[in-house]
Amino acid sequence: MSKFCPKCGAKEGDFYKGFCVKCYAELNDFLDVPKSIAVRRCHECKRIFVKNKFVNQTFGELEKIVKTKIKTTLFKPTFTFDLDDRDLLVTVHGSIDEAGFFPYQQTKRIPIEYKDAFCESCRKKSANYWESKIQIRHKEGSDDETILDRASQRIEKQVAYLAREDPEAEAFYGKHVREGIDLFFGSSRVAASVVQNMREQYKLRFEKSGQQWGVDANGKLQMRYTYCVRL
Repeated sequence: MSKFCPKCGAKEGDFYKGFCVKCYAELNDFLDVPKSIAVRRCHECKRIFVKNKFVNQTFGELEKIVKTKIKTTLFKPTFTFDLDDRDLLVTVHGSIDEAGFFPYQQTKRIPIEYKDAFCESCRKKSANYWESKIQIRHKEGSDDETILDRASQRIEKQVAYLAREDPEAEAFYGKHVREGIDLFFGSSRVAASVVQNMREQYKLRFEKSGQQWGVDANGKLQMRYTYCVRL
């Protein structure tokens, strides 16, 4: 039986479902993508909201959002992604037929629409909210301010390092007081991690005290902790 493509009139070459493969590909859309992707992004730190939490905006995190919203009819598909200004380019690689004789790829552009948000860490930071603090004080008989400043700088470096992966570490600020230096943490967990690291790395002794300051929505007591170190 002779072959004939009803679209272009071709009589030779590869055919699939009554059309030459080229025309079959032109007549079909193998990649279904949304008209746009809405991404919640903190207007302060630029982190994006993925799976119920704010994370650093990386190419991989954008992929996670898009992969749940695209579909393809190609067999054995794989996807690649690229960024072009504010658009995400999605390319699907696969085969038109199940046997894999006719490989094909298709690319589509998805505009990214950023929606302003305010992440919890930045909200705490803007309100000077704190759950724990570290007090850096002089030992009795000592008044060397450089020792306190050096300890404060070491802690600040630790916090900056943690903040690269942990948004809660961003809620941090410090101030000089008459007795020394106070460092405030929006997360008790982050403060405890920093204290533990300072104990292990510099063999420092911290005195810990706690004070109840409220009750959360679930009825759980909220505590504020203070760690005091004397140098």
